[in-house]
Formats: sequence, structure tokens, C-alpha cells
Amino acid sequence: MGSSTLVIFELMYYLELIPFRVTQIDLAIAIFSWMVIGFFIPRIFPFTKRMLISRGKMLKCVSQKAEEVFLKEEVFNTGDRIGILLFISQLENMVIVLGDRGINEKLKASDWEHVVDRILSGIKNNRIVDGIVDAIGECKQILLDSGFENIAKDRNELSDDLRIGE
Repeated sequence: MGSSTLVIFELMYYLELIPFRVTQIDLAIAIFSWMVIGFFIPRIFPFTKRMLISRGKMLKCVSQKAEEVFLKEEVFNTGDRIGILLFISQLENMVIVLGDRGINEKLKASDWEHVVDRILSGIKNNRIVDGIVDAIGECKQILLDSGFENIAKDRNELSDDLRIGE
């Protein structure tokens, strides 16, 4: 950002768009100011990060974070390895669905697209809870259609609590 500021100032000075002489101190102050602004703007207004980062980079970061949460929350800690994580990243407007090994042996990643669509639709319509509830129902239907059985157990192997984090 600093070098682009330097080029812009030099070009403006060359084209006589700046009515005064620009010294090296003026340039240093301008470059430093732009660096400070560039540092604080994304922290004050987090949505601006989306404008500065490519979609591919965002997807990579969100996927990595979803995998970290999958391990941290021990979603894999079920008898049949059939845990599912619905990871919603508000800043990036992305949803990742991760199934454990027992599920991934029967399903492809693309099978979760309807689940993601339901959550995103709920978010867009300002009905986030309804979108998540619909997505959970969709997960159940996908599993039943893929040959998983609905077996009532004495205890829930994983917590159903919503986790909100940074």
C-alpha cells in the first residue's frame, strides 16, 4: 500500500495536480497514514475484509477453521463415527458441513449442498433459526435416504448446544 501511495503522489506531482511541492517527509507521512488506515479499517469494519480477500482464500480459511472446530468439539466422538458439524461463518457469509468418517464413506461433499442452501436462505431472509432447524431436518433426511437407521439411544453422544465463537 505504501508503494502505491508513493506512485500516486509522484504521478499527481508530475501532472501538476498538487499545487505545492511534495517533500520526502510529506511522502513518509502520507505513506504512514495510509498504512495506519489500512491496518485499522478492517478491524473497525470487519466486513471490509471480504473486499480485500479473494473468495478462494476465504474458502480455504473457513474450511480450515471448520476442521479445527470439528476436532476441538470432538464431533468424531460417536460410536459409529456419524457426527455432523454445521459451521456458519458470518463474516465470510459461508457455511461448511462436515460429516465424520462413517458418513463420508456413504456420502459426497456435494450431498450437503441443500443443507448449506437452507442455512443461507434462512440468513438472507433474516430467519436464521428457521434456516438452521430446516438444515438439521435436511441432514436427517439425507442420512435416512442414504441407508442410515434412526435408532433411539439411551443418551445423546454429542452436545446439541449452539457454540458461538470468534
